[in-house]
Amino acid sequence: MTSTTELSLVEQRRVLRQQLVAQRQVIAQQLDPSPEVVGGYPRSATMRFLTRRPALIAGVFAGLAGLLVRARFFKLVTTALGMFRMVRSITSSR
Repeated sequence: MTSTTELSLVEQRRVLRQQLVAQRQVIAQQLDPSPEVVGGYPRSATMRFLTRRPALIAGVFAGLAGLLVRARFFKLVTTALGMFRMVRSITSSR
């Protein structure tokens, strides 16, 4: 037979599972507040996330573009500096 502590643990497990399910539902609602449309566009959760948050996506792309521009500028400057040093060493050796 099962003792009262085992039933208590089983009951605690059941309550904890219910709390976890409720918490997951709250998180899902916060991430995607619109109701699910079965068979609608877009079907993937990733695309729904991206299409429903254009300001966030624009900010992310702007940040990435800024990083790429800075990286290209840094590469350009280091290349120009290397060329300058090469020309200076050639002219100073003559």
